[in-house]
Amino acid sequence: MNHEDAARLLGAYALDALDPDEAGAVAEHVESCPRCRPELASLRETASALGEHSGSVPPGLWDKIAGQLSEPGPPLRLEPARLRRAWSGWPLQVVAVAAAVAVAFLGVDVAHLDSRVGHLQAAISRTGLAQAAGAATLAPGSRRLELTSHTGTARAVVVVLP
Repeated sequence: MNHEDAARLLGAYALDALDPDEAGAVAEHVESCPRCRPELASLRETASALGEHSGSVPPGLWDKIAGQLSEPGPPLRLEPARLRRAWSGWPLQVVAVAAAVAVAFLGVDVAHLDSRVGHLQAAISRTGLAQAAGAATLAPGSRRLELTSHTGTARAVVVVLP
């Protein structure tokens, strides 16, 4: 039995409310668990204190509790001053929500624009590299070499300048 399962069953174990198989598994776990041993001792102490209570319940207590549960509470009073305070901040709340929506929209838009700028920079870089390679091949005395992998799948063209 793992710790979580045993910890969940400790209360029932302290009250001897588990079947023998579960009780045995919890007992075995408690013997080896430094966290569950004090928890079980505390639960047993509480159960013992509750069982030793010999005082009597005052007459009519349960009837009074049941009566309060079934009776409707006092009518709800709406105080004008309290309503004014509650509603006085609503324009500010609306503005705050609108600002949050605008910030979220702008954040998405900025991320999209940043992506577009990155793509443009990469394209410019590729174009500049292609132009430099073209100029190098036309330079007097340059040599063009083609490198191929031993399998023939990878290929690179290199221009060697004098």
